[in-house]
Amino acid sequence: MLKRHRFAAPLAAVVLTSGLVLAGCQLLPGSTVNPKPSASTVTLPEADVEACEHMSEGPAIAVTAVADNATPPDVSEGHKRYDIGLVADNAQYAGKVLYNSSEETDYVLFFDQDVSLDVRNADNQSVEIEASASSSVACGTIKARYVVPLGVGPFTLNLGPTAAATVSLVIEEAAHEEHENDH
Repeated sequence: MLKRHRFAAPLAAVVLTSGLVLAGCQLLPGSTVNPKPSASTVTLPEADVEACEHMSEGPAIAVTAVADNATPPDVSEGHKRYDIGLVADNAQYAGKVLYNSSEETDYVLFFDQDVSLDVRNADNQSVEIEASASSSVACGTIKARYVVPLGVGPFTLNLGPTAAATVSLVIEEAAHEEHENDH
């Protein structure tokens, strides 16, 4: 009888200690089972990285949007930032520009201001915006981000209303491929 107690007590102590250690590891402040990835382990979308680069470094082209049936300025040249002057509209600003899509794909439109966007095809039919956000994980310059599926052809980008008299726009393909020396 003494032999059974002699082994039972140390065995129970080992089991109890192991259980407490394991439970303690789960309950210690600051310890998590699935820690959040650090900023250095997050993969940034290439389109966002490119847009941030062009927002801060250009090259830039200044254009003035139109509010009526006049021909809107073209913002189709790739790897550029367009600084778009908008037209005053009842204490707000608005306007339209033209984008000629050369490829059927999803495009991401990045703005440095919070601005509404309505995209119209050549038949003046609305194009559905797939996703939108008020920022980008790649930089703090982006204040509006829209993913829009476009076919080949001209698209009118109706901007506003917004409180900003000027907005900057960068357009990148969503499945961005690196373009050599196009910057």
